[in-house]
Amino acid sequence: MQRISLLLVLATLTACAQDDDALLEEVRDTLPAASEVRLDVPSTDNKSTLGAVAEFYQHTRNTSDFLNAASVVWVGLIQTIMRYPATSVEGDTITWGPWNDDSALRPFAYKLVAVRTGDRSITYALSGKRRADAGDFIPLIEGAAERPEAGERGKGTLTLLFDNQAVIDVAKRERGSIAIRYDLTGEPRTNAVTFSDFVNERGEGPRDSEYGYLQRADGSGRFDFLTLADVDNDAASQLENLHIVSNWDATGAGRSDVAAWGGNLGEVIWNVAQCWDASFLATFTSYAATGGAQPLLANEGDAASCAVSGETVAPLL
Repeated sequence: MQRISLLLVLATLTACAQDDDALLEEVRDTLPAASEVRLDVPSTDNKSTLGAVAEFYQHTRNTSDFLNAASVVWVGLIQTIMRYPATSVEGDTITWGPWNDDSALRPFAYKLVAVRTGDRSITYALSGKRRADAGDFIPLIEGAAERPEAGERGKGTLTLLFDNQAVIDVAKRERGSIAIRYDLTGEPRTNAVTFSDFVNERGEGPRDSEYGYLQRADGSGRFDFLTLADVDNDAASQLENLHIVSNWDATGAGRSDVAAWGGNLGEVIWNVAQCWDASFLATFTSYAATGGAQPLLANEGDAASCAVSGETVAPLL
């Protein structure tokens, strides 16, 4: 009887270990890779023409670069942590960390907790604190992820909590939060980003902004951006509404359509369209100001040079 009981115990332990390994593999495969939250706006290495690069393409590019830096680095950290052996596996919950030795990921201590909530569906939270500080870990990233099958593209959400990140890293100046929703399961791939009470590294803000991004298999795409900004550059307290929609084809050539209204513009509505070629140099720009005492309409360049069609970007009243 003792021999049979021992065999049963060993069989049970082996089955549990296999279940734990399967859960670990599923979590590692389901959580997003850095490439899945990255916004791949086309770029050029032609530095000599930087001064002539289309203004609104450059704005689109700068925004995507910031979002990539903010999200890809933290997603990369999660992927790095998951390369370590899990600290514990309890039911559908896997925990990595916290580690007490002074060698791993210093000077900060991190803890990653992932919970299976359904078939290939995971919620997760990355928490952290300074090693020298007492007290509880605080959440830095919270998210959820789904992946239909192993190896396929997934979808999910993640929220970057900059207020908490600044608590453990005093060098960080950003505040507020950024919520990202990505879906790579269909064509085209899409990302939507919401900034809430966000203050950037220069102390500008807080701002609430919305971004929408899609990329097709051929490399063409669209970027939609809505925020408050000092459009008229008068340094006054009132900000204007700014809505930019950029489209580009597979070569990178594209067009931005812009609307600005409200704030110090009063009844005036600004509309700008700008096209650029595959080298990102402006080829056509049109300006229009309506609603004021002196309407303005001016064009620079050749409208026939636009590689993609424009969109009507009207004030969101």
